[in-house]
Amino acid sequence: MNREVTAAILAGGESTRFGTDKALFVWRGKPLVAHAMEALRTEVAEVLVVAKAAGPFEDFRDRGVRVVLDGRAESNPFWGLLAALQALQTPWLFLCPCDAPLVRPDLLRALFSACENARVVVPLWDGAEQPLAALYHRDVLETARKIAAEDPNPSPRKLVHDLNARFLSEEEVRPCDPEGLSFRDADRIEDLRALDVLWEGCHAH
Repeated sequence: MNREVTAAILAGGESTRFGTDKALFVWRGKPLVAHAMEALRTEVAEVLVVAKAAGPFEDFRDRGVRVVLDGRAESNPFWGLLAALQALQTPWLFLCPCDAPLVRPDLLRALFSACENARVVVPLWDGAEQPLAALYHRDVLETARKIAAEDPNPSPRKLVHDLNARFLSEEEVRPCDPEGLSFRDADRIEDLRALDVLWEGCHAH
């Protein structure tokens, strides 16, 4: 367990393309959000679920999870990140979307190993930055608040670039997550079919 890191699982999206609340959608016998929660909770000091309302996630409190409200009507992962930073009780925050049930704990370890002299560590995968699977230091809170006050449509990517993040190249990510499972999410229910195949491959042995 790394007592310097908190994991925050973003569960405040509208799930418009998914068609129902994907955080609570049961896949492989448990809600999608529970898969990420269980993958990370033995690795970190605390797990947060960031949501619009606490009620749907009350049952998770019994598992030691703290529910944090993002306090915004609109859905934007930046507000979830900001709420998590404001609730943070450790030096570092690992961000994870609720629909990434195959997130690899080894990714978190690799990001933390690369955090010296950085305030944000972001993995690259398939040619793209992955700010929703990144590590943020608590010192970025004031910059996040400044962006929130000045930008009508803030984004985690804006925060990442304002802070000159340390990027973990795909070559650095592959040893801890060879197939990029941490970045495979489910925007639509149909995407779960692909996740089924990946899940079966992970548990084949």
